[in-house]
Amino acid sequence: MTAGRHDGPAPAHNGATVETDAEAVFRAAIAAGVLSAEPKDRNWAGHYFYMFHDGDGTAWFKHRLSRTHVTMTARRAGAADAPAA
Repeated sequence: MTAGRHDGPAPAHNGATVETDAEAVFRAAIAAGVLSAEPKDRNWAGHYFYMFHDGDGTAWFKHRLSRTHVTMTARRAGAADAPAA
């Protein structure tokens, strides 16, 4: 496997970097229920690292050990920010 190779869509080139948006992406993924803030949970955010956002606005995370991907669509992330009805 070559460095930077992944099996998903190509990253979006919107100028955002991991250093500037990773914390916000993790907060959104936790709020949307994609990842968890609880270390005992299977989908605990600490098990994953943020990879990138693709051209559709989907955030990609990779499990540190299993290397499996978890994604959060832009629609799902936005739903986490919507006020409760």
